[in-house]
Amino acid sequence: MFIAKERVNARPKSIEIVKAWNNDTTSFPWSTYKAICRRNGAFRNPEQNWNKTLTEPLMQSIGKPWADFFNQGLEEIVSDFVESCNRYLQTTITQLLYTAGRLGTNPTTLAVLRAQMKNHQKRLDQVKDTTLKMIRIRQREYNRTFVPAIERGMITVYREVADITGRGSLKKMHAKMLEYVSRTKGQ
Repeated sequence: MFIAKERVNARPKSIEIVKAWNNDTTSFPWSTYKAICRRNGAFRNPEQNWNKTLTEPLMQSIGKPWADFFNQGLEEIVSDFVESCNRYLQTTITQLLYTAGRLGTNPTTLAVLRAQMKNHQKRLDQVKDTTLKMIRIRQREYNRTFVPAIERGMITVYREVADITGRGSLKKMHAKMLEYVSRTKGQ
């Protein structure tokens, strides 16, 4: 829900980005424009990647909440859960030990129960560490999905623009790109 809202907020900026590719002062020469389109939005140098540029408004909108959620929000949730499990485990074992002690259970058995409690608590801490590590890995994977998603969405227009030839083709390329982004910005 949050990303969908921010995507709507970022859409007008995408039109401005495409207009900047097309204006007289920052426009690319015909051959460069065509080459970028033939390469699905990426030029030879990594700095010139239109797909990445088109993700920037969204990433600026969601950047802080996204990082807060993954770096603090989920970590806090997982930590609280493990802490709650450890408290429950400790309460349960403590009650069990008390009851077993009153019933005259062998002291060796009680010592084994105490050791098992500590082992379970260590295991829960390991689960927490593993879960947080997996969350960080997934966050990096999710971050990497934005640019390919933009590329997939733009591939049609890149091909259409790369196929434009003839007199005035650069202006036609500019118009086609702007028309496509304006038309699809709501999708």
